[in-house]
Amino acid sequence: MNDAIFTPESSVSLSAQEKSRSIEFLPVNSVSSKWLMKLSERLSARGEKKENAVKEFLIVEDDENNSELLQSLLTFNGLKSSVVRNATEAMVYCQKHTPLAVFMDIGLPGTNGLELAHMLKHVSTMENVPIIAVSAHSSERMRDLAEEVGCVGFIAKPWTPEEILNAV
Repeated sequence: MNDAIFTPESSVSLSAQEKSRSIEFLPVNSVSSKWLMKLSERLSARGEKKENAVKEFLIVEDDENNSELLQSLLTFNGLKSSVVRNATEAMVYCQKHTPLAVFMDIGLPGTNGLELAHMLKHVSTMENVPIIAVSAHSSERMRDLAEEVGCVGFIAKPWTPEEILNAV
């Protein structure tokens, strides 16, 4: 894996065809990326604490309709979840809690879901937490990138309830 493509100062390279169908991964503001990296280092250094484990899923999704739909599906099936809208909120959440699994939108504002998944996998309390990428950008290249950063699954939008529940 080429770690350089996932640094906050760089962007993920996509083919022209993928760019025409895909979101554009832009470099993250250096102030916010430095803050996120420091938070990631602090999380890694603190070690895993059992009291931080929660019996709920984390949904990282900036689109309110998508997050409500996913959260409603999980709730209807007796599962608890929390929703955060961006990488900063996800890192703060993971400082306080260790979820059962993470449903990660790739097209987040600022730090994209691939970069966030890569950072979370380097946090000691999150290294064994499954991250499932959820995206409308389901090219083979995008699926490969998600796997490279540590995602254990990939669900293309629009998803079916069966796809989500099978991932659980």
